[in-house]
Amino acid sequence: DEFLVVSENLSRPGDAEVIAHKIARMFQRPFNIEQREIYATTSIGIAVFPQDGETAETLMQSADTAMYHAKGAGKNKYRFFTRAMQDDAERHLAMETELRHALRRNELRLMFQPKYDTQTGRIRGAEALLRWTSPTLGQVNPDDFIPVAEFAGLMPAIGDWVLQTACREAATWQRLCDEPVH
Repeated sequence: DEFLVVSENLSRPGDAEVIAHKIARMFQRPFNIEQREIYATTSIGIAVFPQDGETAETLMQSADTAMYHAKGAGKNKYRFFTRAMQDDAERHLAMETELRHALRRNELRLMFQPKYDTQTGRIRGAEALLRWTSPTLGQVNPDDFIPVAEFAGLMPAIGDWVLQTACREAATWQRLCDEPVH
């Protein structure tokens, strides 16, 4: 489901964009396979020598990074590789690595946001909010680490931890309160 196009002697990087448009246009038409129409979409990553890499391996990594950014932008997109993409990929990898150790190191914590009954003014329950403080990354925003955890397949383990921790806390509250707290 992936292929590589190498174009030598392009006059300018914009010529790669022309090629990307032609490839994308070819995929807009259906492919006829065994009397069936099959539609495919493209996500194209573009890397240019020498600014995006001086070896075939580095150029392919740069194009691959750009392709994943194109995939993230939606169907039938292309993206040129940028250093910002590389920085994002490196931050993502560092965060994923740290997150894999977060449970073991007891770095995750729950904060509870009360839910009030507006008629009585009493707390009726609480919403558990997941927080992470990494020794190397500091306080990490959930909007940043949760997508990384989902991508890395860590959410089942994190979800189990959240559920067990929240239930233990709720059981403690039930012993301290006259009324049920949800």
